[in-house]
Amino acid sequence: MQNYYLKLNEMIESHQVGASGLVVAGDSEILPTGTKFIVSETGEILAGNISKDMINVIIGNLLKSIQSKTPQSLTLSKTDPAFFSSSLSVSSSLTSDLTIFIDPIYPQPRLIILGGGHIALPLVKLGKLMDFQVTVVDDRPFFANSMRFAEADEVICENFEKAFQRLSIDSNTFVVIVTRGHRYDQLCLEEVLNTAVKPAYIGMIGSRRKVTTIMNNLQENGIPEEVLNPVYAPIGLDIGAQTPEEIALSILAEMVMIKRYGYSDGLKNQARGEKING
Repeated sequence: MQNYYLKLNEMIESHQVGASGLVVAGDSEILPTGTKFIVSETGEILAGNISKDMINVIIGNLLKSIQSKTPQSLTLSKTDPAFFSSSLSVSSSLTSDLTIFIDPIYPQPRLIILGGGHIALPLVKLGKLMDFQVTVVDDRPFFANSMRFAEADEVICENFEKAFQRLSIDSNTFVVIVTRGHRYDQLCLEEVLNTAVKPAYIGMIGSRRKVTTIMNNLQENGIPEEVLNPVYAPIGLDIGAQTPEEIALSILAEMVMIKRYGYSDGLKNQARGEKING
């Protein structure tokens, strides 16, 4: 059981997403009561005494719980073919119903701010207020330093492309792109879209004209439209933001809306001509 708690602690410290399971009512042969296990966000067994066959039976529920960030109590009956069609060996050996409590593992959400300019300052403050672990990246020492961003958890002064080698992006990460120009915005967006695990949120600042130009460029570079669609650009909710602080507020508000509801009614979805937010 020590391995279970070590792995749980490791996942929290390294910001890994997954799920833990506890067998509330078990089967002495297949899965005894009290069995605990941990899986990754793809369903890989990381700790605990549970078979791969058993994971295959509940994989759909595990992934659903992880994606929705919602705990659930799952009861499996031998007479229910919907649960056991994927594993005849499990269903034929089961002597009683199983009840498993699934709890998603979501460490403190991370906010990665790409660009250390005037909007990044209030973004860091608001991000910390909203309990994000905040990282700021910029390639200019004057903008990327711990004195300027004293409240940030991490400040990386590095070429944007190289910085991605130090960034760990997962489904619990929120990425805001607010660099100093089209070139760097496009570079950062392309790097984010090429990560193995897609972040919870990708937002890029800019006018509709700028956004259209960058999206067209990326499609020409081979990135399909369906990969670009989840990007929130122009970024933020329409609160009439003008100042850096107001723009930062609109961005954080959109992030919270995505976090809670899974969608945004922000500037991206408003066809009101050219709307500039950066």
